[in-house]
Amino acid sequence: MIRKITLLVVSSLLLLLTACQQSEKENLVKFVANSNKMKAKEIEPLPSIKPIEPYAYSAQEYDEPFDVENLKPRRVISARTGGGPDTNRRREPLENYPLDSLTMVGTLFRETERRVIIQTPEGAVQTAVVGNYLGQNYGKIISIDENEVAVEEQVLNSAGAWVGRDARIKVDQ
Repeated sequence: MIRKITLLVVSSLLLLLTACQQSEKENLVKFVANSNKMKAKEIEPLPSIKPIEPYAYSAQEYDEPFDVENLKPRRVISARTGGGPDTNRRREPLENYPLDSLTMVGTLFRETERRVIIQTPEGAVQTAVVGNYLGQNYGKIISIDENEVAVEEQVLNSAGAWVGRDARIKVDQ
């Protein structure tokens, strides 16, 4: 009896599986037939490529920017040759800061002496007179007015020579 029930269950399962298989196959055949009938979307043509205009380098009279001579590291000319700042002197406290980070707060005038009040980025205040140094490019104070300080910095140019550069610090209002 158990054999008969088992045989009946197995045969009914096989019958169900084959019925499902038939319907899936029919669906697939219908899909393929319909997909061939569908019109494919047209693909847009590629945009036309504009030709690149050639650029002629017309600066032959100038130095080659990537020449080996221009890529050599700069060397500091010592003060003994007379071409650069005195690197053997003792550095002053205001030389630890870039010039653009220092602010002029005010001035102090005594009979013949003029002092400028400079504020550092940390908020500390220092006074300086003509001849003092400030900034990281060997900047030397040349003149002090009520509203600004004139500074001459010494920097290396691309040829490795020291050149003077004027800068000004104005009163921060």
